[in-house]
Amino acid sequence: QHIAGALRLPPAKPYGFEGMQLVPRAGMLDALQLLSGVLGMEFLINFTMPCLRHKNSDKVQLARLIGQLHYSATTAGCSDAAKELRKIHINMLKSGDELQQINGIKSLPDFTRHDSTAVALHIEHCCRILVDILCTDPAAQNQHKMPDSTRLHLLESFVCVVPSFVRQLDEDILQNEVGVSGGAALTHQIQHPKTLQGIDNSRISLSLHDSVCRLLEAATQARQDKWLAGGGRPPETALPAIPAAPDRDEIMSSGLSGNKEVKTKRTLEERYVDAALAVVRMCHGARHKHKTPAQVKHIARSMGAWRVMIGCKFIHRALASSLAALSCQVTAEITPGHWEPAPDEAQEVLQRILEECTDKPADLSYDEKGKLCDWSWTQQIEGGAQAVKLHCQLPIILTAIAPDWKGRLFWMHAMQASYNGYLAERRVELADGTWKISEDGSHVEIPGAKKPFQCAAAIVDPLSLAYQLPAALRLFHEAGLLWAEALVLFKCMSEDDKADVRWMVSHAIHCYPQLFESDCAPVLCDTFERLLRDDDLDVAEGVHKHYMAFVSSLAKVDDDRGRLLAAMFLDQGLWERRLHFAVFQSDQLYDYIACGLVGNAREEAGDAIKLLLRHSCTTVRKNAAVTVVRLLPRDMMNSRLVLVPEDEALLGALVLMSSGTCRERQTFVWACEAAMNENSDVMTLYFKAPLEDLVKRKLKPVSRSLTHDMAHNILYRLQTGDECKSPESQVDHTTIGMTGGNTRIAANRLPQRGAQATLDPDFQVFL
Repeated sequence: QHIAGALRLPPAKPYGFEGMQLVPRAGMLDALQLLSGVLGMEFLINFTMPCLRHKNSDKVQLARLIGQLHYSATTAGCSDAAKELRKIHINMLKSGDELQQINGIKSLPDFTRHDSTAVALHIEHCCRILVDILCTDPAAQNQHKMPDSTRLHLLESFVCVVPSFVRQLDEDILQNEVGVSGGAALTHQIQHPKTLQGIDNSRISLSLHDSVCRLLEAATQARQDKWLAGGGRPPETALPAIPAAPDRDEIMSSGLSGNKEVKTKRTLEERYVDAALAVVRMCHGARHKHKTPAQVKHIARSMGAWRVMIGCKFIHRALASSLAALSCQVTAEITPGHWEPAPDEAQEVLQRILEECTDKPADLSYDEKGKLCDWSWTQQIEGGAQAVKLHCQLPIILTAIAPDWKGRLFWMHAMQASYNGYLAERRVELADGTWKISEDGSHVEIPGAKKPFQCAAAIVDPLSLAYQLPAALRLFHEAGLLWAEALVLFKCMSEDDKADVRWMVSHAIHCYPQLFESDCAPVLCDTFERLLRDDDLDVAEGVHKHYMAFVSSLAKVDDDRGRLLAAMFLDQGLWERRLHFAVFQSDQLYDYIACGLVGNAREEAGDAIKLLLRHSCTTVRKNAAVTVVRLLPRDMMNSRLVLVPEDEALLGALVLMSSGTCRERQTFVWACEAAMNENSDVMTLYFKAPLEDLVKRKLKPVSRSLTHDMAHNILYRLQTGDECKSPESQVDHTTIGMTGGNTRIAANRLPQRGAQATLDPDFQVFL
């Protein structure tokens, strides 16, 4: 019925469609587009494409839907139809009709939904056409000059679709010690234009990259010309109207991650910045330490577009607020204790934005602490979310800039002033008297400032500052500067009323012992124990997750306190508050025994391991079984080592599981798999006979599923001699991945095709 409503069928052949002349009707393309995505290839070839070729088809509607039709054709496997649609799209961009060209540009994101070489070449062709139309002198091609308003409209329509060109994978979002190591992602603070579609950046050619940069530069310059012609007023655009930004207090109440319920359209300046960040994302390998010559050219070309934008004043505030996002895109290989700054071209752009696009007073010195706090706090209160993004994300920005930059010292003290704003909100006075709290605690007074600051109103974003506190401390530590109030700041954040702030501190707790002096160890220990028992279990989770990492770091600066906390690790009361806390305990059991901080760790850990081997959580049992194998000595057959009683007890517990319940048998098979990968002597001496008995045992079909398949596979490898025979062929225990029921196995230990082996007759029956 839907098809009959959308098409006018000839009366001679009411039920067939071969050789029919389909006549388009109003609204037909919408129905065809929806049906093409559902009915597939045959419908596309016999209904959709003939209607698109008809001379009476709606050209405007076709321009609006052509990208979606192309996606339907590519997913249905209609390569000829997709090729024809790309040709129609090229003709739209060359038509000279403004509406057709606008719709053709807006359909580009639908084309990039399908990642392929053909689509990448098509996007490159489209960009070259737009460059010829919009960036080339019309007199040189004997063409009529396009009106400035039309040209600007086309250029800004293109700017809005650039972020969807390139796919941004999850690993492109930096997760390291710049913020919370192993905890939060940068999306908590930085609003990346993340897309779930787009072309893989490995397909981006230098020609396509250059065309996008040229169009972005032309759009920026055209908008700047119109902005200057209008007397420097806020830009007006032919794009859809953009509502006002949300109230600043509403944003600050939940940090720069923003209240997710507050959804506002991005301003025109922010769309320009989004496009510029997408241009940087096209530089595949921009964050790699070792870059190829092509990658260096991509980066240099991207920075050229940013330099053009720096010269346009209408976008300065948006550029300043995007510094953190740009820094994350170009910073390479950040690891705890070491980082690689951005390439030289990118550092120059970052430095110019800090110097030219911010409201930094020329006469303000970094050693004037009071004036610097007054300027920083006023900027964040009056400048809105854009100013907050700049001042509260300075640790990420300065991480991307080399330490020898002459302007670095000022911005490090500006970063310190933002953290001081958090202390002022908490009504904490400094010993040097930089500010005073009024007697009623309602406001903060800075000597020489024009007006006091209200304590009840938000001055800075605490969530963003807590997220980047490890990076801020590292910057001062690397520069050899003293940050007197750093410990007070850390303590206040760990006691903050907002659980999100405490969450940020707890998930980075293992970073702080290396960043504070040894005399700060008592405060670190108190904070650790308080967060460990925090009422909010999400906060406590961070400490549980990094328990032994914190203890190992603390022991380097205070051995006694490190031993005291290590002795608490096996307290089961700490790990029973939430079910998956036991996963963290099982992950760290080996580290607890190997750290050497507890004298009788092997004996005490034995009972805990036996308990975890029978835990209700699958991952916990798997981790405990792997831990047992890792604890056993290697090369036992050649060295004739004698196992200590603790090891014999653990092995006995695992062997008994081979004849236990379905859950216990599963745990035993995981231990066999770990032994095959790490310690073949354990497999041969202790696990082989129980595993053979398990395979031969007759069980109900419901009990013979995955566990018995794994047992068959392990025994087959053992029977065919596919096992570890030398220390060189053993896999390092740090590379064994036991998550999700799979184990990564070295390729040289997989069964070879055509290999002949003599198998036990009973085993052949079960195979």
